[in-house]
Amino acid sequence: MSEAERVHIIIGDIPFRGEAVEAKGLPDGFGCVHLLETIGDPDIITNDHATTYFAEGTLAIVRWMEDRHPVTGRRQGRPADPRELRNRLGTH
Repeated sequence: MSEAERVHIIIGDIPFRGEAVEAKGLPDGFGCVHLLETIGDPDIITNDHATTYFAEGTLAIVRWMEDRHPVTGRRQGRPADPRELRNRLGTH
């Protein structure tokens, strides 16, 4: 069994640890990340990705960024906008 690719999910300009997970059917430029740490506060409810709570173990769909992380060299992505993803998939 091969080791999972370590990546970063960028939320509010802060990189958090994750692992890339194979996900079929996503458009080019999108991927799936398994979060390796908890992000945010569960007592705060918001529609802003920068302050959203994600529990460790969450699977998140991300839009990969062009640049790798400047320190670790890992791929990095931001949480995908559901509207953009829906438009790219051609679903309503």
